[in-house]
Amino acid sequence: MVTALTFCTKGHNVTCIDIDSSKISSLSSGLAPFYEPGLSELLSSHIQTGLVRFRLFEDICDQDFDFIFLCVGTPADSSGNADLSQLISASKSVALLLRTFDQTIVVKSTVPPTTTIQLVSVEISAASHRARETYGLAMCPEFLREGSAIADSLNPDRIVIGTDDDISRRMLLNLYSSFSCPKSITTTPTAEFAKYANNCLLAAQISVSNELFNISLLEDSIDFDSVLEVVKHDYRWRCTTLPNPSITSYLTPGPGYGGSCFPKDVQALSSFAQQRGIRAPLLDCIHSVNINQPAFVAQTLIKRFQITDRTNILFLGLSFKPSTTDVRDTPAYGLISSLLKATPNITLHDPLAVPNFRLSYPEIVHNLKFTDDYLSASSNSDLVIICTQWNEYTSKRLADKASKLVDLRRTHPLYLHHPSVIRL
Repeated sequence: MVTALTFCTKGHNVTCIDIDSSKISSLSSGLAPFYEPGLSELLSSHIQTGLVRFRLFEDICDQDFDFIFLCVGTPADSSGNADLSQLISASKSVALLLRTFDQTIVVKSTVPPTTTIQLVSVEISAASHRARETYGLAMCPEFLREGSAIADSLNPDRIVIGTDDDISRRMLLNLYSSFSCPKSITTTPTAEFAKYANNCLLAAQISVSNELFNISLLEDSIDFDSVLEVVKHDYRWRCTTLPNPSITSYLTPGPGYGGSCFPKDVQALSSFAQQRGIRAPLLDCIHSVNINQPAFVAQTLIKRFQITDRTNILFLGLSFKPSTTDVRDTPAYGLISSLLKATPNITLHDPLAVPNFRLSYPEIVHNLKFTDDYLSASSNSDLVIICTQWNEYTSKRLADKASKLVDLRRTHPLYLHHPSVIRL
């Protein structure tokens, strides 16, 4: 409803289709089936302009549409999986509405990754007897918040267009051209995953906050409201550098965190809770994921690049983050240890942290080589791996010399543009 009325506000003619005749009748008379601030007024306004109308499916089979949006529910079934039965039914139905080459079907429902290309397109092609290349197909997730959906739709903070064909890409860019927000053009599975990722990260913040609050209740002298004030004053939450606050850098995946704070503090607070009789499963999982991350990344590298005992690797960055010599709990240790199981030919470089790394991890350094001239070493390496995002490793010279350069921190300025820079 909100999406439909937003398009009407932009001047488009919209037909809303449903199989429930009572709902169609109610909407046609201007009665919204649910409450959302501003919805009833917007509905009445566009019924009067004639830009929106409501029909049963059987009443529109002879009409042509440029876009067909699938907005059906995808609730969780008893096993927690997304129930896609309504989407399958809708896909079969809209296949009958395909008339011309330039029509585009857009999945708006929240669906698991690959649903659009592996389910929706299959159902549409089978029901329409048309090849996939003969119609546009895209996935455009919605990011509306109940209670402010009208405002979110009229002034979106982003528009995601997931598509694998030129028809839908061209038509959707034109459809959304009047919206001034950032537009992400990506694949359909990426668009599907982005919706889940967005919600999971938001849900995680709520759950972590609740878990921390529960732990705070174990000690009467802890004022959790004051705790939140302290946390909120962290400059990383504030939008000090437009367009994003620096907290977004913590959303960047990599080989894991290290140093003197995160590893021990997460464990210590979990232990504090357990000693007083409650579990802290989220804190335990945060620690577990981080402990396992270096080995997981290493195995991914070994498989992706078919690393063998003849592969020469140049490994850049040993400190847990740049601008420090601290190697405590550095993810470099776990990564190198795992890579050594595949190849003994690993050469290391770090601008400052090599002495500390030698002292801290003597059990592996005797199997490793070290270099001061990483640029020359990169020319003789089969694979160059950036583990720590030192400024020294962001030069074009490094990218030019390396045949394969993997930036595990995803911060290299040439990350998306240089042929040698590879992303996992």
